[in-house]
Amino acid sequence: RFKGMYYYIDNVYGFPLRSSLARNVESDGGCRLFHDVNIPFLYERKFFDGYHVTTNLKWKGDNRQAKEFLREIVLLIKAKALLENSDLRRVEIVYFYPVSMSGSDRRQLRETWEDLFRTYISDNTDHLHNCTESLAPAAYYKGPDVDGASYVSIDIGGGTSDVVIYQPTPDGMGSQPVVISSFRFAGNAIFGDAFVQQDAARNPLLEHYTRYFKQLIASDRSCNISYLTSILDKITAQQRSEDINAFLFSIENVEELRGLREIDRNLYSYNALLRNDGQRKIIFMYFYSAIIYYIASMMHARGYRMPKQLYFSGTGSKILNIVGNASMVTELSKLIFEKVYGQRYTERFTLKIETECPKQITCRGGVKMLGDNDAPTFTPREVNALKFNYSMLDHEGLTLAGIKTVETREAITQRVKEFNQFFIELCDSDMRDDFGIDRNVFKVFGEVVNDD
Repeated sequence: RFKGMYYYIDNVYGFPLRSSLARNVESDGGCRLFHDVNIPFLYERKFFDGYHVTTNLKWKGDNRQAKEFLREIVLLIKAKALLENSDLRRVEIVYFYPVSMSGSDRRQLRETWEDLFRTYISDNTDHLHNCTESLAPAAYYKGPDVDGASYVSIDIGGGTSDVVIYQPTPDGMGSQPVVISSFRFAGNAIFGDAFVQQDAARNPLLEHYTRYFKQLIASDRSCNISYLTSILDKITAQQRSEDINAFLFSIENVEELRGLREIDRNLYSYNALLRNDGQRKIIFMYFYSAIIYYIASMMHARGYRMPKQLYFSGTGSKILNIVGNASMVTELSKLIFEKVYGQRYTERFTLKIETECPKQITCRGGVKMLGDNDAPTFTPREVNALKFNYSMLDHEGLTLAGIKTVETREAITQRVKEFNQFFIELCDSDMRDDFGIDRNVFKVFGEVVNDD
């Protein structure tokens, strides 16, 4: 059976994809693109051997692997531009960097992008733009309905969640960012190994669902998906919870399952299985509620207006699909803000999220900002001036030495206990029924949540 390359690029191998790099196990230890390493478009889609895959690539210092990853991305951009008969001298690229990136890493990243741009695109680096990934999503979502209003952009990634709070401008005609915050409570808090490396063997969520999928794949007689077991075994052998979970989420999108009816395809949907798992739903409810509670507490402490809208982006935002449907998550978020502020909303409160491809929102927002001459631009120094992390204590500016004091630790523990009680009261019988939280699980949760 033969299908043209265009079919596979459009339907099987494409973007978005994991930030990963495959190394030929027979290479001499070098890092030459297409000789030693390349982006593994087959990863999580087809079984392949003879390569070691490094996932979760991050830019940190002089990272050769990350450089070669970016080199292939630029070559793909060039190939796409030429296929469209574009003039390379007019090609413009926008790249993004995390708000938590240090100045040194940001400089090295910029220099690498400029070198790649001059090598493969053109000498005019004025056509190379950058933006912090925290500010771009709101540029995509924002409409005239929030001009002069309070709203929040929330990017839930794997390692960190980035939040940008917007408040009305002094003239009331527009809105401007007043706080940019980044904290290490994101997708990997649930789907990763947290503070322990390669600890998947002790992950009860994965223990349950890897067993389920292996049995499901083994029982298949019509879809020809037995190769998925080989992929799962290979990824599981690395004992990285993040990678295993990412693969389980990808299973429903393999080519052989795309033609199934939705009711049949849901058997292979990790997302749907978790959404309907009453025994584990409380994990995702607690995670999401904690993020919204923290944001609401920060805004209330600083005297900001209650937000009219929340914008979501980032791969971790797919957790919202597990928590519940759009109306349920909207009502949950609204209720948390009302309880923290001690007042009811007098205007319509909404959430905006791209459920299928939340990671693309940042890119679309960046392109929109580039094409809008009236869109404000922010230098790294201006972005740094907006950075703020709320301690939830009576004083800010905590240092590492300050956190180690008994008094500070007791104060933090007390705030966690206060949230736990807030969450228990939030999840009344109606809420538990609406979201499908198992009654016995909730009872045990209440008994042990404050244990050390």
